[in-house]
Amino acid sequence: MNSLGNRWLDEFASFIFKNLGIVFNDSNRYQLETRIKNIKDQFEITSDQDLHQRLVIDKDPTLINYFLDLATNNETSFFRDPKVFQAIQEHIILPFARNDQGTLQIWSAACSTGQEPYSLAMELSEVENQFPGFSFHIDATDISSRALQRAESARFSQIEVQRGLSSLYLVKHFQKVDKSVTNADAVNCWQLKPEIRKHISFQKFNLLDDVYPRQKYDLIMCRNVLIYQPAEHKLTILKKLSQALKPCGYLILGCAETLFGFETNFRSIPGLDVLIYQNQETQTQKAS
Repeated sequence: MNSLGNRWLDEFASFIFKNLGIVFNDSNRYQLETRIKNIKDQFEITSDQDLHQRLVIDKDPTLINYFLDLATNNETSFFRDPKVFQAIQEHIILPFARNDQGTLQIWSAACSTGQEPYSLAMELSEVENQFPGFSFHIDATDISSRALQRAESARFSQIEVQRGLSSLYLVKHFQKVDKSVTNADAVNCWQLKPEIRKHISFQKFNLLDDVYPRQKYDLIMCRNVLIYQPAEHKLTILKKLSQALKPCGYLILGCAETLFGFETNFRSIPGLDVLIYQNQETQTQKAS
């Protein structure tokens, strides 16, 4: 990592890298400074030195969880990058449903506050209505407890539902929270209906350290995660994602992420507007 030019920032950046693999350097220094200021305000800590004492030396578990939560980037929206969802629908979901292959197993890794898995579930519910033999389940994971708590609530603000969600899906799959609700945070927001929520399980998961399932998923969405990781961590995560996919399973990365320069089992599917990767080595093993 490049030096941030400040002893305490260097210490905090190293702590984040050790626990999450996320790199903070000169290019995103301002983000780290802002998040550290928020943490000190929240815990009434007056100096970087005192924060370091409680975080690294005393290992305060509450502070550690909060600190690592804030270190993650939880930027998201419904149907983020619409071409990706269109490609998934046309080249993965519909062929799977037409071939009557049973339950489609999906992993939404780094799901943040839930917009990605809920977007998938809304699309998949439409396919489920067309093909009676088709079903699906989504495992949604994130390293941030705060993000997962929000995701599980399935409750979104007016601004959040206006980001990427069509009015048709809003009316069909959400209900407005009653303005008589006394909780101020619940006023003027939307609750996702149970028929969509029932298809998704949420769980905390560290993509670097936790144990991956083996050959469980037909599709893994792991978008905008590798971009924050150094090369050695990217390769580690990619190998584990390959092991978690079923034979011929698919991997979707973020639009700014590429596997160029990495030796992996994944090969891109030609002729598409977006990158969809398939595990060619697993496919070959199955054929043999």
